[in-house]
Amino acid sequence: RNVLMQLDYVYPFKKGKKFEAGYRGTLREIANDYIVEQIDGSGGFFTLPNFSNKFTYNEDVHALYSIYENKMVKWGYQVGLRVEQTNITTFQRETNETNYKDYLNAFPSAFVTYNLDNMRTLQASYSRRLSRPRFWYLNPFSSYSDPRNIRTGNTDLNPEYTDSYELGVLNNLKKSSVYVGGYYRYSTGVIDRIQTSVDGINTISTPRNIGIENAYGIEANFSTDPTDWLNLNGNANFYRAITKGRYNDITLDRDTYTARFRLNSKIKINKIDFQVSGNYMAPERQTQGTRKSLYYMDLGANMDVMKGKGTINLSVRDLFNSRKYRGTTITSNFTESSKFQWRSRQIRLSFSYRLNQKKKRERGGQRDDDFDDEEF
Repeated sequence: RNVLMQLDYVYPFKKGKKFEAGYRGTLREIANDYIVEQIDGSGGFFTLPNFSNKFTYNEDVHALYSIYENKMVKWGYQVGLRVEQTNITTFQRETNETNYKDYLNAFPSAFVTYNLDNMRTLQASYSRRLSRPRFWYLNPFSSYSDPRNIRTGNTDLNPEYTDSYELGVLNNLKKSSVYVGGYYRYSTGVIDRIQTSVDGINTISTPRNIGIENAYGIEANFSTDPTDWLNLNGNANFYRAITKGRYNDITLDRDTYTARFRLNSKIKINKIDFQVSGNYMAPERQTQGTRKSLYYMDLGANMDVMKGKGTINLSVRDLFNSRKYRGTTITSNFTESSKFQWRSRQIRLSFSYRLNQKKKRERGGQRDDDFDDEEF
């Protein structure tokens, strides 16, 4: 059950000057019943109590924000502040255990632009943000695949905080735009899944707050419309991540160089709009081993029918069925090689019909969290 409350206020002073303020509240409640059963010698099933549970999750987030913006001939800047109160309560029926998390945080941000000329703009920014643990990271009974590999959540997990600094140049051409910039990100309370061995044979994977991370990178984004029927946009990110972590007596350090690439294309042929997107993640060293490269491609097509009131959509997620995690875990007492596929290839065909409503314009590009291997 999700409840969203939002109030926004905008006051323009003069030309180029604006003040914004508002409130946003999100109330979330999730109930998750999980039962694991095993067959006995006579063919009947019995419940495994250590892996069965009813888990409830309640999250209330209340945030106040304010933004001041000033645009001048050459210069422009925007400063903001968001204050956020979070209350999280989890309850496990089987163990009758309740866990509370309450934290109040302030998140400042600043964004400055300077027009070098009519085509180029220098941009600098700072922001502080947090990444809350996902529900499945908090659920202590998130999965049970086999006796040797058990994945659990951690109700005591805290958010991850990041201070981000960025400097770059935006080039606006006639039919294209290109952005190239460098960034530095400092994160505390870094969340990582840690594998430990129970008896030398079975392993348990649990998310933990392990320490800090420094990340340095160069990022490039581009968008171009070479013709009326073709649009291309993409992203390239080269970075180095240095993690200093520890859990109990396990040292969890890494120093890795890696890269991520994304390319999206939109093609219009007659009345049909096609979308093709490709993603690639280079190999990466992790705190407990390595991850091999990961790559996949998505395909989509849509066509308006019935004088624009109806739309036929076709989408194929992971066209070549290649989105698979492949990695090696190395610890002091065991080594494990694994291949894991969270979602196999999916094909979806849908039809929508609008009653007295215009077609909404689709947002371009792809969300960052669509290109994230955290689910693995």
